[in-house]
Amino acid sequence: MNSAVPLAGYWEVTELSGGTFTAGAGTDWGTQFTDSGVNKHGVASLAGELYLAAGAVDQHLDTTAVHASNVSLTAQGADVADTGFSGVTAPGLYRVSVYLEDTTADATAGAVTANIKFTDEAGSQTLSVGPLALTTKGSAQAVFFVRVLSGSITYGVSHTGLYGTAKYAFFAAIEAI
Repeated sequence: MNSAVPLAGYWEVTELSGGTFTAGAGTDWGTQFTDSGVNKHGVASLAGELYLAAGAVDQHLDTTAVHASNVSLTAQGADVADTGFSGVTAPGLYRVSVYLEDTTADATAGAVTANIKFTDEAGSQTLSVGPLALTTKGSAQAVFFVRVLSGSITYGVSHTGLYGTAKYAFFAAIEAI
């Protein structure tokens, strides 16, 4: 494989375990192969990158995503102040996954909203998950793509109404793309 060009289209690495990738792209290419190995479709992998030989032109897909930080807050009965994700130090594109769950309901409780805040070329931005009512058990989730120009990416949880005896959990993960 001599030359490498970006591979067009949407690709997803659906499994990464011990150097073995499974990739899917809406074709039957979803075949396992190992680092520096080649599967039946001529797809080879090397150091987190997928290569597809397509005729005379080799195509290249970089599957490297840098994991930056996880947040796991359980049994929360109060707001979470805006807090910067650790590991986010440079401008760029990030994927932020958020899961908000009502774990203990209270019929008199209000609702919680998770907020992801950052600054891009357009200025300060806030992306939200919720509001999630704390009156019945349930959950809300979202995956955001965030382009950071400067500063950090923060997470926080705010509420309306009362907490009473309600409790919630907040989980988030951020990856540099």
